[in-house]
Amino acid sequence: ACSSSEFLWDTHCMELSRLRNRLLALNYTEGAVLELTQAPSVLTLFADGWVDESIDAQRHPSGLLVDLVRLFLLRRSLAFDRALEVLGPETCHFLLRCRALTCCRGTSAEMIDPLDAAHLAAQTHQDSASSGEIWLFANIALWPAMGDLFIATDCDEQAYEEGRFEPVMYLSV
Repeated sequence: ACSSSEFLWDTHCMELSRLRNRLLALNYTEGAVLELTQAPSVLTLFADGWVDESIDAQRHPSGLLVDLVRLFLLRRSLAFDRALEVLGPETCHFLLRCRALTCCRGTSAEMIDPLDAAHLAAQTHQDSASSGEIWLFANIALWPAMGDLFIATDCDEQAYEEGRFEPVMYLSV
């Protein structure tokens, strides 16, 4: 498991670079996310949510950027095969190993061991039938900031006004 930023950088520099490159290739930037969602800020989007129906399908026909927003900012799940398509098998494998992503199976939402899920991600591109009925969700929020910078946070929510919640971010060093 990835337990500190020093360990993470020293042993996973290539995977982190691959993740960063994939996110940038899909235009997962603050500007693109705000343009897509028409939210005033990424924090507002994270705190208040977003109506998926407001997406202009002509501007985003593949939905890859949309799915990144759903996964990392809106705390929604994606079908495992779709997550592999969006992130790529190697990046998905890395995020599962580090427990940044979690998998569950079927309507009972049975949790899948992170190492088993990582193994499945590594093999699914060879056998897509093995991943049916598996869903994936993020344990972190992955914030696009200042062009090509990404910040990963573990989040909880605190009520600050009746009926509204404010995200409380936990940064680890």
